[in-house]
Amino acid sequence: MERGEGRGGFGGGSTGVRSNIRGPGTTGVEECRKDLEGAKEERERKIEGKALHPHRENMLDSFKKNLIFFALVTASLVASYFVWLRSGYSLTDNFTGFYSFKENVVEHQDIPWRTKGITPPTLNPTSQTQEKFTVESPPSSGKLEIERQSRNQVDEAFEKVQENSHLWFEEATSQNDRIKTLGTLHNSSSPLVKYAVFSTTTSNREALGFAFYLPLTVIAWQRVGFRSIVLITGTINQWYADEVLHQILESVLELRAFVIFLEPRDERSVMISQVSRLFVANILHTLHPDLPEYYLITSDTDLWPIARELYDPPLNQSIISLNSECCGEFTHHNDKYKMLPIAHIGMNASTWRVITTRFSFSPSTVEEIITFLLREFGSVANQQVVKGENLGWYLDQRSISVLIGEWVKLHAGEVRYVRRNIGEDRIDRSNWNPRSLEGTIDAHLLDEAYVPGNWVRIRDLLLLMYGEYSEQLKWCDDYYEKFTEVFLDQFHKPR
Repeated sequence: MERGEGRGGFGGGSTGVRSNIRGPGTTGVEECRKDLEGAKEERERKIEGKALHPHRENMLDSFKKNLIFFALVTASLVASYFVWLRSGYSLTDNFTGFYSFKENVVEHQDIPWRTKGITPPTLNPTSQTQEKFTVESPPSSGKLEIERQSRNQVDEAFEKVQENSHLWFEEATSQNDRIKTLGTLHNSSSPLVKYAVFSTTTSNREALGFAFYLPLTVIAWQRVGFRSIVLITGTINQWYADEVLHQILESVLELRAFVIFLEPRDERSVMISQVSRLFVANILHTLHPDLPEYYLITSDTDLWPIARELYDPPLNQSIISLNSECCGEFTHHNDKYKMLPIAHIGMNASTWRVITTRFSFSPSTVEEIITFLLREFGSVANQQVVKGENLGWYLDQRSISVLIGEWVKLHAGEVRYVRRNIGEDRIDRSNWNPRSLEGTIDAHLLDEAYVPGNWVRIRDLLLLMYGEYSEQLKWCDDYYEKFTEVFLDQFHKPR
């Protein structure tokens, strides 16, 4: 009802009653009675009007429920914030000041396999088997089913690992004694299996922010039809000895991603983490030479794909480069090359192996990757990478730009260069305000998403991507809850 109606109706009657009671004789009483009857009739008319317009009541109920939900969420966030403060957390702390990775060594045979639904691994399997999948639909009942958002393939249930599925723990050969793998590869050639490749290291505070995103980025690529290959620069022992990293790794394996551990023996872990994405096809070919053809696209851990169609293999061309006009040109050994961003470049595995064959070899080990960088860029490859505007930070982009630039000289027209305007088609951390996915290609994510205040903002995007009642959103919420529980528990343990 309008506010004017309320004041002119029942409110006006109340004023009349008050004045007439004070009047003399029966006239005032009679007027009072009439006013009361009028007020009663007015209330009845309003009740009838509400019955004729039930949506008004529903809107009010919905508003009340949303208000209560908002209050509960706010209270929860405030409580979480104070818990973190009590734990000694500060955005200005040095990484090692509030959390440090454990260096305990765990023997491989003692590694706990606690991932639900995955059987213990077989060491050094002689062959790969075709994986079998089962699709489980979310529970459907009443209002939940009615209000479920219908999106093409977005709300499909996750493919769960059956008891007879295969998990590989690949002990590296003597040739690749610094590469170990965990997880599953899809042994199928039809349809073409598509993998997104992204990486993280384990060495500093910023690395924890990337590590936290790993499972969430795996799900984001599932949404657009891709499996994931995760490159981790660090030791497998370290990730199983540390409770926080262990929780992250278990979540990645639960989603059936394939994990490659690269173990450099020096301070070049950041550089290896970045550049190794270019050589995944070589690494996998060394480990599994009979693996059928597949498609690989490079990406960043803190970059989520949104527009499904742009990431698929290009028709009638061999390579796709997204945002190809972003970065101008650079000069290398007196030749000019177009600077191509590492996110995103896609091609079949066989093409990756051809392109990365340079100096008469295709790098497939940590040592060979370092050798390639030293031959291509000289002494800068021996320096510790520092984030920012310097040659070392962009070695991955310069490497792929040179490799594709040389390949194009013999294969003109085989690269699909896709222009973008990231100011309009990207949800970016610099102006984070996800309201709609329309016209959006990707999302560059906030730093330190595990902080409660940042997680709420990231969850706004998750809600747009998957829908309020999706299994994906529920999984993400559960993952954050588990991560927070383990992470906070680390604060309270004696150091």
